[in-house]
Amino acid sequence: MELAILGAMILLVLGVLVDYGLRADYTQYAMMRTFREVLRDASRQTAPGEPITTSRLSLADRRIPDPINPFSLGPSATITASAGGVTQNYQMHKTPDTTADMPHFYALIGGAEVNCGGIGCLTSGIRCAPAYAPAGFVANLPRYQVVYGASNVCVVDGKTCPVGECQIGQLFIQDPCMGEIVDVDMCRRLARLMTNSAACEYECNLEGRDYCAAVCGYEMDRPWYTTATEEQWAALEHLGIQPGSTRRSVLKGPVAGDAFIQKLESAERIGTTTAFESEETTTRTFSYRKGDADTADTNAKAVTSTSAVDGAVTWETAW
Repeated sequence: MELAILGAMILLVLGVLVDYGLRADYTQYAMMRTFREVLRDASRQTAPGEPITTSRLSLADRRIPDPINPFSLGPSATITASAGGVTQNYQMHKTPDTTADMPHFYALIGGAEVNCGGIGCLTSGIRCAPAYAPAGFVANLPRYQVVYGASNVCVVDGKTCPVGECQIGQLFIQDPCMGEIVDVDMCRRLARLMTNSAACEYECNLEGRDYCAAVCGYEMDRPWYTTATEEQWAALEHLGIQPGSTRRSVLKGPVAGDAFIQKLESAERIGTTTAFESEETTTRTFSYRKGDADTADTNAKAVTSTSAVDGAVTWETAW
């Protein structure tokens, strides 16, 4: 009896070790593959129309053996990995000139790429603002630089700041809140700097600028996030893959018309063979902001991934 109990405990421990080892192996493979894809993205940054930086997320459902029930198919485990922000050293100075150059986010769910309408999802966008320019001097440029950072704003002149998305005389702004996947905290901060002169002056003083009271007194073009409501912020809080999913499992015979369980009987032995094909479908929701519009509205799409396992289980014993 003691031997039976000890044997069962040993099998249980071995099952747990196999479970842990498989999860670690799947996770490490996903992490290394995702990182290699980001490195590949970085190698393409010299080509025109390629993002200056990318981030990637990989998500897959993998079967894991159940040590408690070794004859079952085992539960599905969601394996996730992410990587991003890799830039070549000699490309660190590069700034985007077009929407295609903007930072992108790519999601791979169940082996299929999920996008926000184009290729991947924008994590930053281009906004063109009117420049207040008396006597040829752009007076409100310093305030935009305080809000967005000096390297993210320029006056379109066709030379150092190219014509394309914006026209001559406009302000070209790389706006992190005009992307399809946005950071709510970042957008709230930018909105506060644009609508609160005291906050603007504090930030301006931190940068060591002069005449901060005058700089923060200039008018600015007000985008959607300066008037967003709490309901709209709540909707933007969890962009990307939403928490929760719907999972449907189907167990069937491998060939239509085949018996699912076959009985094996002879003069000496009896047994059964169970042939099966297990198909599991998981449906998740992916949401994103409408990046081509000056609005807080969001879109959502259903993303379905399927995993299948087939095999046979045989049980046999003597009469």
